[in-house]
Amino acid sequence: LVSQVLADATAQRLNPSAFARELRRVREQGFATEDGDEERGIACVAAPIPGPDGSAMASIGVTGLSSDIMAGRLPEISNHVVSAARDVASGLGYLGARANGGPQ
Repeated sequence: LVSQVLADATAQRLNPSAFARELRRVREQGFATEDGDEERGIACVAAPIPGPDGSAMASIGVTGLSSDIMAGRLPEISNHVVSAARDVASGLGYLGARANGGPQ
C-alpha cells in the first residue's frame, strides 16, 4: 500500500500536463496548497512574495492539521497568507509588485 501511494504521488508530480494545470491554478488564485502529499493529515498554504520585477523571490506559508486548514477555513487562511506575502513585499519596497501574474 505504501509503495502504491508513493508511486501515485510521484506519477502526479512528474506528469507535465498535470503540473502545468496545477501551476496555472496556483497563479490564478495567488496561493498554493498541499494536503497530505508529504505527510498524511498535514496541509500547507503558501503564497509568493514578489520581488522588484514581479516574479516570486520567496514565499510565505502556514502548515497545520488538514482538519483545521482544509475543512472550511481555507478561504480565510489563504487570504491571510496572501495578505502577509503582500505586506512583506511592500515592506521591502516592492509595493504594487505582482507575483507571476497573480492577483494584486
